[in-house]
Amino acid sequence: MKKLFCIILIGALIHLLSLYSLYAQFVPVGSGGYTTAFPGVDAAGRNSFPSGIPQLSGTAATLPVPTNDWWSSLIK
Repeated sequence: MKKLFCIILIGALIHLLSLYSLYAQFVPVGSGGYTTAFPGVDAAGRNSFPSGIPQLSGTAATLPVPTNDWWSSLIK
């Protein structure tokens, strides 16, 4: 009975791990790439989502806002 339980538990863990690998996939682009899931923050609290909300109006409010430029923090 214990052996059957262990086999079922191991099978369930393998299944869960395979689902996670489907969730966070690597997408190659040129010589680099990106993942489809947020990697999370490190121990120092870096790599988090940008704080604040961009102050936009008019047509600009309906368009994507670039956040990879040096001035991105100025539009919060």
